[in-house]
Amino acid sequence: GYFTAVAGGWPNTNTPLGQVILPALLCPSDEGQTPEDRTDASYLATAAARSNYLFCGGSHYCGWPGNGLYSAYRESSNAMANGISTQSQGMFGFNGAAKFKSVTDGLSNSIAMTEGCIYGKRDDAYSPLWAQHRYAGTFAMNHPNSDPSHINNKRYHINGPYDALGATGAGAADDPRIYIEVASSVHEGGCHVLMGDGAVRFLSENMDNTQYALLTRIHDGQPIGEY
Repeated sequence: GYFTAVAGGWPNTNTPLGQVILPALLCPSDEGQTPEDRTDASYLATAAARSNYLFCGGSHYCGWPGNGLYSAYRESSNAMANGISTQSQGMFGFNGAAKFKSVTDGLSNSIAMTEGCIYGKRDDAYSPLWAQHRYAGTFAMNHPNSDPSHINNKRYHINGPYDALGATGAGAADDPRIYIEVASSVHEGGCHVLMGDGAVRFLSENMDNTQYALLTRIHDGQPIGEY
């Protein structure tokens, strides 16, 4: 959730709860059985139990540390590479979440949760934790850019890489390791997502990034088509 500091300091009386490994929150194909320890302030972890599941936040605005609360982005939007703008809200965000009546695109057309890999990320600090303090890693984000060649259109996609040579805003070398707060898995070619109606779907990492962006939003009114 949204925070400026850890209530009660760290560690505190709730720390042991976040050390309990819950098999139901882990993909058996991944490496989540290993607790995480870190001492850097932004990614502090004390024998923290990991998770393979992320809440879909829609836009980068709704789940990126330092941004506003979920309710602040009801009317905000992002420009996509196809020239169309899409609203920002997904199902979840800092200190807030959608009610079913707000999901006007339809529950079957809106992602509620996604897989989030542990193995294969650029940094261990990007791993989701199910309970302990984490600067980032709770949400699956999607943040398109109006420039089709922009790195965000690659990073904030399924199994999005940290860097892609030649993309606008990218570094000087390819880095295929998975970026922070993106839908991802160790399964070949894509990841599973939970839709708002309870259906579980496997989405290909090769699907159109604009189509994927629309699935992460809940009231943009844009047609999605087959996927």
